Amino acid sequence: MPLKFEFNMIVYILIVVILGTSAVMFKSKRGKVLGIVVRFILGGAFIYLFNLIAKFVNVSLPLNPITALIIGFLEVPGFALLLILRYVIYP
Repeated sequence: MPLKFEFNMIVYILIVVILGTSAVMFKSKRGKVLGIVVRFILGGAFIYLFNLIAKFVNVSLPLNPITALIIGFLEVPGFALLLILRYVIYP
């Protein structure tokens, strides 16, 4: 089954490129900006992989910059928060 390249992934890649460029521009604060970029990338990658696996049980999370940052910074509690928001509070 070929992977479907969606518009959200294009936007996500563009945002990562913009954040990477801004990380290079802020050389004095590179550690902080680079940390944010890494967490953003890891959060987005986790959501993407989760959606690939969970599509078999009809569960998904939206892949956008806000959810990627929430999972990137809060990790497992952020993931639980998004699932609760998605399926319990706003079904």
